Amino acid sequence: MRKNEVKAKVVVDVHEPINICTLLSEFDLEVERKSISPGDYIVGEGWAVERKTTGDFVQSLFKGRLLEQLDRLAETYSKPVLLVEGDIDVEIGLRRNPRAIWGALIKIQVDNKVPVMFSPDMIQTANILVTMARRAQRNKESRIQIRTKRRFLDDSQRQIFIAEGLPNIGEEMASRLLTHFGNLKNLFQAKDEDLMKINGVGKIVAGKITTIIHKEYSQANSDKHGKRQVKKKLEDYIKPNDDE
Repeated sequence: MRKNEVKAKVVVDVHEPINICTLLSEFDLEVERKSISPGDYIVGEGWAVERKTTGDFVQSLFKGRLLEQLDRLAETYSKPVLLVEGDIDVEIGLRRNPRAIWGALIKIQVDNKVPVMFSPDMIQTANILVTMARRAQRNKESRIQIRTKRRFLDDSQRQIFIAEGLPNIGEEMASRLLTHFGNLKNLFQAKDEDLMKINGVGKIVAGKITTIIHKEYSQANSDKHGKRQVKKKLEDYIKPNDDE
């Protein structure tokens, strides 16, 4: 690490292998282990990685869990990544129809817009995570923030928390928006061009923000979504072993 360079940080889900955490620490990253969902690694503001071994990648794909997990990842983070660890050639060779795997990979990357990276082993997985974390955290405004509601919030913290609920907005950006607009009312009334005056808010993010603010609320859709979430298996949220 260069002199005066801020040490990058990565948040690791508690169900991930301790060996990867050890490697990340040895590579001079600050490592925090905690329960996170969706994702297995948070490497920067808006950056999250779902790690799958090749065996688990194929298994979760055919059980229908993978695309659902990646949908949640993409809904939560602006830069989601799927990292597949192991020899994918072996898994493909075991399948009668390898095109099913290639088709899934095409859907994930082309349709779902989630990049897929491949790593041969844990060491290279750690190297990839280190590289991503350092790239994502080049400045202090890209530090990692996890959206969790604290038990007691003062008014300013509550304003930040509400602003963080907007698409692709972390704590740093929420603070920047509120500083610029003064209060939540002005923020929610802002037009795309007003939002784009803020450093870090582009046309796409501005459009997402104004769309969700002005979108009519549908109780039917909310209830349907809630029921669908309840029906999901617990294993979709809590990984039973290190391979998930």
